[in-house]
Amino acid sequence: MLWTVPRTASGSAPIASPKLSAFMGFSAHFGCFGVAFTGVAAFFAYRATHWAKAAAHAARQSAAADNEALAETRAAADEARKSSAAGEEANRISREALVADQRPWISITNVSLAGPITFHPQNGWRIDLVFKFKNVGRSPALNVIPSIKVLVPQNRNLPEVHRLFAEETRANAHRHFGQTVFPGQPGEQGVSTDITIDEFNAAMDFPNDSKLIHPTIIGVIAYQTMGGLTHLTGFNLLINTADGRALTVPKNPPDGYSVGGIQLMRSLMGWFAD
Repeated sequence: MLWTVPRTASGSAPIASPKLSAFMGFSAHFGCFGVAFTGVAAFFAYRATHWAKAAAHAARQSAAADNEALAETRAAADEARKSSAAGEEANRISREALVADQRPWISITNVSLAGPITFHPQNGWRIDLVFKFKNVGRSPALNVIPSIKVLVPQNRNLPEVHRLFAEETRANAHRHFGQTVFPGQPGEQGVSTDITIDEFNAAMDFPNDSKLIHPTIIGVIAYQTMGGLTHLTGFNLLINTADGRALTVPKNPPDGYSVGGIQLMRSLMGWFAD
């Protein structure tokens, strides 16, 4: 439908139609409402964006606080573990110090030859020794047993041979029965060993149908604590002539041949206590 605009008789001034005026008024009010609605929507959108940013910032701050708290918790846990480890180490050292202070300790006071070295065709050269020792610890030493091994000729790898002999003795110590030595009490025991025929034949030949031998005696005194632990006191001895030289003996000695005028000398190596 078309709207017509009536004019005056002169044709100069239009006369407004009531419907048109109403429509134009409605349009104006609707436009104002749209503008107002748009403004309100923009305000709420702005506020929503502001709230979202604030919430994100708060979340970041909360996450940072949580991370900081977690880091502090981890640091505290690490310190607690370190403190616990340090406490355990201190307790271990204290226990070991207490055990070392209260355990038995066997000290060798003297080793001597019980007589000359004597030859027997069946076994070789017999060596008889006498050990004197003392318990310088604070509890009884049980099953005290000296064990020895003679080496002829001297072994270049003597420390390793001594170590293996000591560990073998430790492993078998419970199979033997020795004496009990109380704190402050001395003890004494004889021990014998032989330079076998094979070992003697391997010694260096010397002029005048003789052999040059320089016996080395290694060994340990094994003993046990009240708790069943085995400890060792090690030693290393040399058999020399009275003036400190190697022994010169017949290459084919008769039965019962003996070599006197000899002495034991303490080696600089091979003495230990564990």
